[in-house]
Amino acid sequence: MVAPINDLWTVQVLAILHDVPTLARLNPLVKDIKPHTQKERTWVVTDTTCLFGFIDYSFDFEIEATNVADGLDSVVHAPLGVVLWQQWRALPAENGRSTTLTELVSIEASVFVMYTVTSNLDSSHRELREKIASLAEQQ
Repeated sequence: MVAPINDLWTVQVLAILHDVPTLARLNPLVKDIKPHTQKERTWVVTDTTCLFGFIDYSFDFEIEATNVADGLDSVVHAPLGVVLWQQWRALPAENGRSTTLTELVSIEASVFVMYTVTSNLDSSHRELREKIASLAEQQ
């Protein structure tokens, strides 16, 4: 069990994490997000990426999201058998004036697409974390 969070920055980051459409739209690869018509807590996301460094590829994937007290847990089911398990956590830093945001990701993918998946995830989520920080500061 996680203790209630009173730190303002952390509360703001958690509000972003708990709003899946807002969070997804902060990702530079995401072009669209809409609720799944038949599954609760599930969203259909349209992403655009570059395969093998030169092939533009747009695709849809599903993300099942579960808000937890200190962040967000999600499972992504993408084309080509790619599955990602993500845990986002926002906790007050020890100085009480900032927030520690962590993202733990496990990936299941074919060796043929693993490089593309990890490189796109690394670069897009680096920008995503920066945008979360910027948005939390503005609120």
